[in-house]
Amino acid sequence: MRRRFLAVALLMWASGCDDTNYHSGSALDEADAAEPEAAPEAEPEAEPEAEADPEPEAEPEVEVEPPPEGCAPMDARLMKCGGFVCDEADRWYWDGAGCVLIPCACEGEACGLGHLELEDCQAERRGCEGELCRTTGGQWLSAPPHAQCGHSVCGHPPPEDCLIPMDGCDCGPGRTFEPGLGCQDDPSCDRDDLCLATGGQVAFCDTFCGFETGMICEGGGCDCGPARRFDERQGCVADCPERPDLCEITGGVMAPNCGEFDCGRPSDDDCDGIACDCGRRANFVNGVGCVQDDACLSGHEGEACGLSTNGRDSCAAGLVCCEGPQGQTCLPLACGPDRDTVTGCPILD
Repeated sequence: MRRRFLAVALLMWASGCDDTNYHSGSALDEADAAEPEAAPEAEPEAEPEAEADPEPEAEPEVEVEPPPEGCAPMDARLMKCGGFVCDEADRWYWDGAGCVLIPCACEGEACGLGHLELEDCQAERRGCEGELCRTTGGQWLSAPPHAQCGHSVCGHPPPEDCLIPMDGCDCGPGRTFEPGLGCQDDPSCDRDDLCLATGGQVAFCDTFCGFETGMICEGGGCDCGPARRFDERQGCVADCPERPDLCEITGGVMAPNCGEFDCGRPSDDDCDGIACDCGRRANFVNGVGCVQDDACLSGHEGEACGLSTNGRDSCAAGLVCCEGPQGQTCLPLACGPDRDTVTGCPILD
């Protein structure tokens, strides 16, 4: 009996019937009722759930001030599907970041409200990018008087040359203006960009307070000009040591003198002054300190030279290092019969 019923039920299910109980009230119900029901299996005790790690707090979203009224994108776009009849002129529409040309195949509520000339569209939205620039930390540069070709790159004017200057945004070192977003961090900015953005000029080697340091370099330096030096984080900074500190740091000594010392020689002038004495082989350079000077190798007339104590390596032009009563001394080149033809020194009695 059970098999027949199952066969009939399967046939009716295959014919599209619903899930109505087709054996209600039959003897099969009694037989089914007589069968003892199986005891429900005991469900295993659920293990206590481990406490989930607390979710990290979400970083607060940066609130960006909305652009001024009239800077929102216009509801106008190029029609992509369907036939159309061109009964309107091509127009320029503001898309939130700039003016775009949409031909007569336009759809959207703003169709027909665009400008016929690009210049008119740009003039009407001139304050939009400027406001976005200012609210994201940049400085808006209007042309004129700022003659550059659009937005600054990493804090310095763009390298392009243009015939007509354009308005642009200067976001400062390490940042560049992105249309629709404003000033954004720019990972492409490098050391040269930092140099240019802070008023320096890219050079082969770094300069220190306006002077070459004499250090070995492999290119990629920055010349910050007088009274400034290059800092790896801040670029060109006005942070040059005072003269007394710089003198002592570089091996000199502050001493009374009227004017600058010349390779350790005091001046002949008479005045109350103080200057940096860098010794016999160096001179003081403003902003740099004591620097070795090849001119200090040549002695003046009457100065010790050669093997003499504290002698100069050679003598200046027109002088020769000759033996004298005080040892080797720089003397004028001799002429006539009283001249040593080999050395050029005067023959002494």
